[in-house]
Amino acid sequence: MLKILSKISFITCIGILSILTAFAIFLPDVYNKIIPYRFYNVLTDSMEPTIGTNSLVLVKALDNSTQIANDDIIAFHANRFGEKIIIMHRFSHTQRNKEGEIVYKTHPEGSDTLDVYETKREDILGVYLCHIPFAGK
Repeated sequence: MLKILSKISFITCIGILSILTAFAIFLPDVYNKIIPYRFYNVLTDSMEPTIGTNSLVLVKALDNSTQIANDDIIAFHANRFGEKIIIMHRFSHTQRNKEGEIVYKTHPEGSDTLDVYETKREDILGVYLCHIPFAGK
């Protein structure tokens, strides 16, 4: 009886993971509404000592009601040397750029120097919740 339950549980888990993977690939908008959390791995030391290199970070996706507080850690898209990358830095404040648009100013951990990126609300992927050291390697 235990073997049968074990097999049923295994098949059920594989089925659920397969369905979620299919949604994530083919229907990402639906997937984002069902599961508003994403994992990212940290490739650099810009957030040390808070988040170490090779950590796996859980981020709650940003929605219209999310308020970002000073010193929150956020994940966002940035254009670095012509390449679109994902960065995770601390939020500092908002300000208006030359065009009058609101931009979110960020900085790496332990630095007062603000990033040069003009991060807009639509560039922000989410807010940091927790991390697992070395699990992103």
